[in-house]
Amino acid sequence: VNPAAEAMMGYSRAELVGMPVANLHPESEHERVRNDFRATLQKPSAHSGFHVLRKDGVCVPVAIWSSQSLHMTARSLVISEFRDITELEQREHRLATKRWALQAYAGAAAALWQKHSAESLLEAICEAVTRESVYPLAWVGIVEDGPGKPIRLAAAAGTAMGYLDGLHLSWSGDEEGGSGPTGISIRTEQYQIVEDTESSAAYRPWLELARRFGIRSSLSIPFTINGGLRGVLVVYAARPRAFESVALEVFLHLAEQTGYGIHAIEQER
Repeated sequence: VNPAAEAMMGYSRAELVGMPVANLHPESEHERVRNDFRATLQKPSAHSGFHVLRKDGVCVPVAIWSSQSLHMTARSLVISEFRDITELEQREHRLATKRWALQAYAGAAAALWQKHSAESLLEAICEAVTRESVYPLAWVGIVEDGPGKPIRLAAAAGTAMGYLDGLHLSWSGDEEGGSGPTGISIRTEQYQIVEDTESSAAYRPWLELARRFGIRSSLSIPFTINGGLRGVLVVYAARPRAFESVALEVFLHLAEQTGYGIHAIEQER
């Protein structure tokens, strides 16, 4: 146990020496840790997909390399190296998010050129965003000024469509449905991101529903049609923090282009 291990795990050397190896990992990984290390005692091995459970309860993703079993003074020893791969995972996640967002945009951009009605355009955009991606649900709402300031659901697509069943869509600050990120985005004319539904206070009324449909983050973007605030694009992701800079830029541009596309269609009529 070297100083780097103490820093990574949050325990002192005295606390770590003698600790069962499985206890360094989250409980869900204990059995796999035992099986992996038993199976590889005869040769040097690499172990992936594991986490270190720090003393403060934080899980740190690690890559592990272990030597073959060494025999010294009647004892069998294994030397293991644990490497914190948090930065690597974050970089890979950013690249994957960029790929998903650009694929979604490419499909939606094609729809902008091909569709001849606002309804078919919006449906095609939602389908493009959710097709084979980390985004299980996308919908477009049209802002209305009637009693309760409702948001009319104009199009939706994705594997989590059931999330919208019975959902009260509003942008009124006096309605519970309008107190969430989508209502706020329309009132403020600014996009709203929920980084993680599990920790967002604003998302608490919809947390159980989000869990049921595997939703962990969301992005709500209001957009204009011919200069007037008319709609909102809402995208949900199955991962937390899925709307970092690259994905955010792509979807902001897509929402802007959606407004232009609807206006162009309306002008042709």
